[in-house]
Amino acid sequence: MFNLKKEKEIKKKNLIEKKSFFGKSKRSDDYAQAIMEIGALICKPLNPLCLECPISKNCNSFEKKDFKLKSINKFNKAKYFEANIYQNQNKYLLIKNNKFKFLKNLLIFPMKEISQSCSLTIPDHKLNLKMSNMNMNISIDFSNNKKKLKNGLWVEKTKLENHMIPTFTKKIFASVKHNL
Repeated sequence: MFNLKKEKEIKKKNLIEKKSFFGKSKRSDDYAQAIMEIGALICKPLNPLCLECPISKNCNSFEKKDFKLKSINKFNKAKYFEANIYQNQNKYLLIKNNKFKFLKNLLIFPMKEISQSCSLTIPDHKLNLKMSNMNMNISIDFSNNKKKLKNGLWVEKTKLENHMIPTFTKKIFASVKHNL
């Protein structure tokens, strides 16, 4: 057990060191953006610029001199969800996502996966989004109840940017703002 704890501390320290290479920022997504920029500008499929890469010493492709793209045939799954928007004055209920495998621990509207036939019976609003290898078909139900949910957080619409919220939750807000 001690070794496992020590190993986690070392991994955390290594991650912090890698993150500090890109500078310091109060925005948590800056590290992910920096990694994507490396992928787009340096780690190109043809003629990668490995000698300019700040993380090449940790790169398996650089170590093996294997730069062939390995394509994975992914297909888009159609999934159906019901999102419930609870409003209390100018605050909206968001919950910490512990239910779905995607976007764990981020704030989302209370939602559940439903069958396609159920999605046809929910009248308020519908939204179709593409996320990774999933087509999200979201039926939106509005409520003005003051509902209490485990891990729920009432957030003012004007303070959404202070929280880590996935893009699809922001898109739900944008698509239904005339109803809110």
